[in-house]
Amino acid sequence: MIIKATVRSGGGALADYLLNEKKNDRAELLEMRGWSMPTLKGAFGMTEEIAHKKTQCEKPFYHVAFRAAPGEVLTPEQWQTCADKLEKKLGLDGHHRALVLHTYKGENHLHVVWDRIDEQTLKANGLKYDHLRCKETARALEKELNLEQVRNYKPDREREPDPPTMAEEQQARRKGQDLKDLRQSIRDAWQQSDSGKSFKAALEEKGFTLAQGDRRDYVALDTQGSVYSIGKRTTGAAAREVRAKLADLDRESLPTIEQARAEHAERLQTPNHAPERPEPTPDARAAWEQAAPPTTAPERPQPPETRENAAPEEQQGFRVIDRETGLESRVSACAARILDGVGHVAGGLFEGLANSFSASATPREASQASTARPVPSAREMLQRQAAKQRALRNLSASVRRGEALNAADLHALPPAELKRLRDGGDEALQRLVQRFEREREERGRERER
Repeated sequence: MIIKATVRSGGGALADYLLNEKKNDRAELLEMRGWSMPTLKGAFGMTEEIAHKKTQCEKPFYHVAFRAAPGEVLTPEQWQTCADKLEKKLGLDGHHRALVLHTYKGENHLHVVWDRIDEQTLKANGLKYDHLRCKETARALEKELNLEQVRNYKPDREREPDPPTMAEEQQARRKGQDLKDLRQSIRDAWQQSDSGKSFKAALEEKGFTLAQGDRRDYVALDTQGSVYSIGKRTTGAAAREVRAKLADLDRESLPTIEQARAEHAERLQTPNHAPERPEPTPDARAAWEQAAPPTTAPERPQPPETRENAAPEEQQGFRVIDRETGLESRVSACAARILDGVGHVAGGLFEGLANSFSASATPREASQASTARPVPSAREMLQRQAAKQRALRNLSASVRRGEALNAADLHALPPAELKRLRDGGDEALQRLVQRFEREREERGRERER
């Protein structure tokens, strides 16, 4: 038997609900004890008037619903026995009460409403531990009336995880993540594993890292460094169940949150570099140089010999390798070539615009040259910004490791940065990388706050 109880107010609405036959096949008033009013609505109204005028009780009604297992039928006398037992258990003896029997799709369930206010003392019953007493009464009635045992909770039933906290929701919103999908991925890994090692492997397949928690025993980190505790909020399992399942893992061997974030950052930076290509042979290099068309950009005056534009064998700075061609150059030389290409395109555009306003230009030439470059959309601007950030990450990682730079990363930088690299060479690159690292650390501290 299931017994559900609630303390409430609103006597008029409660009476309408109990006697409403629209939602039920039948509603039958079995008993109305203690009130002098002829109708249930009038009796409940009297109780509310006494509660408001003579007591400080805001919710004078105690509403209980009794429901047996599907298929079991109780007589009105047995339903009344159920109400009597709970009344004695709760200490509501002598209080006004009403019994209404509902029939829905051929099965019965009972509603009982007690007036919590004692008629003699005008004090409301506190109903201490009422939900526990309802469960105890349900177990006793099942044995007494030989009913099927029905529990509100079945141990083998899958438990739902707790809702996310506000901090988790804000964290996902800042990083543009789908919190529901992330939590479901962790839950799937938990359900498909039977030990700590299998759970750790399942998390890694889904892009998570199992780590030591600061306040929790175990946490999971996603690819962006967000932390999720392994507990009821993600897996639906209590802390003792998590410890029991992950008992085969040595917690001290797992990385801390800071170490896991560093490993994630390292893994994310490595794939961003273009794949290594074998160095071309001298014959292949010569063939490529002969096949390459001559540039149409104006000749740049040769600057005096400095450390930045010295021959590669005389320099100790950063090398730039074009992964597609295998050609090698210096930072300043690579930036100059990229700017030459940009200047060539821009020069053609400006020349066309000038011709469109020239009186000597033919109508056909004006129509062809007046085609201006379309304004980039918001999506294109975001893509360019993301490409710039990715290029700066790659350059920063290459500088730290002392590796050759990728020409594609330099090409993703805006023209203003390329001009600084052309004029400053390695020193300008060092300043650019230091500024990027400093800004990234400041953004990280702002997110933590």
